[in-house]
Amino acid sequence: MTRGICLGLVFIASVALAGQAGKPKARPDFERYNIDARRSLFFARGVVSELGAPAIDTEHLLSGLLKEPAEPLRALFERADLSFDRFRQTLQAQAQPIPESVEIPFTKTAFDALSEAAAEADRLRHTRIGPEHLLLGLLRQEGSAAMIVLRQHGITLDAARAAFDTPSRR
Repeated sequence: MTRGICLGLVFIASVALAGQAGKPKARPDFERYNIDARRSLFFARGVVSELGAPAIDTEHLLSGLLKEPAEPLRALFERADLSFDRFRQTLQAQAQPIPESVEIPFTKTAFDALSEAAAEADRLRHTRIGPEHLLLGLLRQEGSAAMIVLRQHGITLDAARAAFDTPSRR
């Protein structure tokens, strides 16, 4: 992905978050997101555009992570038998595409997952937020669509943390 697309995603996300109802804890610092995490958010936005959803929610963030997972997410998703194509099929029931130029905000739950991703990165003392932190943020959203799907596939917060907290990743 080019730098222009990444910067465009940061702008789109910033504008979308600016329109959030309520008072979020703090706006996610998209500058902290590494290229893989930004790609995941970009893919999530694309899925929302294709499906015609009014906002980016946790299931869309999960689909963004599933689209092109890098290690260690790839191995975790393969062990859980969770793939982008199968998951996307479950989201397509009421697909009504919308133009990509339309502003698509994050839902409060998705916004909270992004905040939790930053908290997970901080907990691990990582300066950058990667896809693994996004996944941990999704798993911290009790009752969200993404958390339910992940748990159905045997991916829990503790299991994901254990998969990411290996000597080679410290």
